Amino acid sequence: MHTPKWGAGLFVVLYLLIFPYLLSAQIRHDTLGEVEVLADRVRLSGQFQQLDHIGEDRILRTPALFLSDVLTWNTHWFVLSYGPGMVSTAAHRGNNAEQVRVFWNGIPLNHPALGMLDLSLIPAILFDDISLLNAGASAQMGNGSLGGNIFLANRQASEGLTLRQHTSMGSFGYVQQMSAASYRQGRFSGSTKILWQRSDNDYTFQPLFGEPRPLPNAAYRQMHIMQEAQVELDSRNRLQAAFWYLDKQTQIPPTITGNQRQRAGLEDRQAVASLGWHNQRSAENGRLLQYAFVYADQWYTQDFPDIESFNPARSHYVEHHQYGKVLGWRYKLGQQFTYSSSPGPNLSEGNFQRWFGVFGELGNTFFNRWDLEFSARQEWVNGFDPPLAIAFLNRYHFDEHWKMVARVSTNYRIPTLNQLYWAPVGNPDLLPENNLLGELSLEYISTRSQLQLTAYTSHTRNYIQWRPSIGPFWSATNLKEVRAYGLELSHDYLFLQTRNAQLGSNLRGAYGRAFGVSDDDPFAGLQLIYQPIYRYSHSVYWKNQKWDVSLRCRHVSEMFGLLDHHPSAQIPGVWLFGSAIQHNFSVGKGILRASVHLENLTNQMYQLQLGRPMPGFHFFVGLNYDFPT
Repeated sequence: MHTPKWGAGLFVVLYLLIFPYLLSAQIRHDTLGEVEVLADRVRLSGQFQQLDHIGEDRILRTPALFLSDVLTWNTHWFVLSYGPGMVSTAAHRGNNAEQVRVFWNGIPLNHPALGMLDLSLIPAILFDDISLLNAGASAQMGNGSLGGNIFLANRQASEGLTLRQHTSMGSFGYVQQMSAASYRQGRFSGSTKILWQRSDNDYTFQPLFGEPRPLPNAAYRQMHIMQEAQVELDSRNRLQAAFWYLDKQTQIPPTITGNQRQRAGLEDRQAVASLGWHNQRSAENGRLLQYAFVYADQWYTQDFPDIESFNPARSHYVEHHQYGKVLGWRYKLGQQFTYSSSPGPNLSEGNFQRWFGVFGELGNTFFNRWDLEFSARQEWVNGFDPPLAIAFLNRYHFDEHWKMVARVSTNYRIPTLNQLYWAPVGNPDLLPENNLLGELSLEYISTRSQLQLTAYTSHTRNYIQWRPSIGPFWSATNLKEVRAYGLELSHDYLFLQTRNAQLGSNLRGAYGRAFGVSDDDPFAGLQLIYQPIYRYSHSVYWKNQKWDVSLRCRHVSEMFGLLDHHPSAQIPGVWLFGSAIQHNFSVGKGILRASVHLENLTNQMYQLQLGRPMPGFHFFVGLNYDFPT
């Protein structure tokens, strides 16, 4: 481990000097109002007021089979996908899948050894609350939060016992069943969810030669068990426990540009367990202590050529932080420790990483118009010397409708165990990624309209990119510099709102360039692979107490699957359309919701990853029954 820089030492000294004072300066309150219990609500203060919340209505209007579907139709992010239910990853603002982090109740879900998360492992129906932070957040969330961040959580159970049964079926042999129960009585609340899903995924595609035929070797099945519980010890203290187990088998079809005899398969098995204590002395003062253990195994097999890869990972995660308000200043101070290992046979050496970090946030509001917030974090990682990560936010409210937000942050990412040591193409000489991000937003909010226009610029040194290496293998290498810039637009508007009905729209659009600029990069100036320059999604909906009808469209511009932008690697842009119809029935004490989703209405033949065809027109029907007992 290298000796920390003087800036890191100064931060630690100030932290240790200020921390005891803040502990003693807290004002005690004996009453505690009822709050919505979401672990992330405690963490995601300050900078995280910029979260983009995806509401339940927006989720239900999309075929929310997976988290990837929610992102595809409700954000300006780009999701790279092999096909429905198959491997899917997110890209945002020039960042790749390893630079995007996903959290569940504050627990990082990215595979500790691989550094990424397959979004098809996350059925969206398991969650009530899905939120995005479009910017990097290393100062708040630590190593790896260089690109966007996704936060998953569930609302507190309502009083009494509520049962839910969800059944959906669709094209290509798709079936999903979820049974859920939530309970709240006195000081105890909890929920249990069990989900099972399968699909043959044998949709028709057009090969390079010959007649259209069904996609081979593309079936998948998965099972999930999720348990969450909370006990209120008294008016100030709560214990929270959560457990999530998943098992998924995915067949991977051959590419339409490669050997059609090739067969591959992926099995993911993962368990996440956490235990947390939340002490809340008032709405603004409290502390959180949480421990989590992540167990992740992944098996990949392939023939022609024969490849077998086993990627196990074990990760221990501990966080403690205190938050409060003193003399008008909001603060948060804490520590975090993570130990990750990969005891499998594929790593040539160095199969663990451990890092310890201290962090703090400070903010205040002046004249009821001007918010200033500052965050800083220093981490120590074996074998590396992470920089001091900082973030500064300046928010000014012109009036009750208009505000401007400026944000500057430094972010970083340590190379993953897989990138460093995976045999035979690991690169132990990789350098950490360092990023400087700036963004400026103009926002407007009224009773009928929410508008946000954001301009951003990003500069990343030592950007890690996978490039062809030995035979069929790719290996990670550093690009000296990558720059990105762009514009993002979000607009939610109600054309009509009466006592019983609404007519509205949700629009998300983005323009973004991301390219290498170093002299030694032979592809400098070319857009990074799988980074479309334009993304656009728009939905129009009408709803009343019984009906919810929507029409959606989405556009992804052309992109390239090879670094040199060879014409054979061009992936054309595509316009896609979909619609949804939902109707609510009162059945006894409960509500039955019937839904129909029609996807790719114009039956477009397209792909989002080179050689991976996507389905034409397809549909899903669902029945969801909520009934209190």
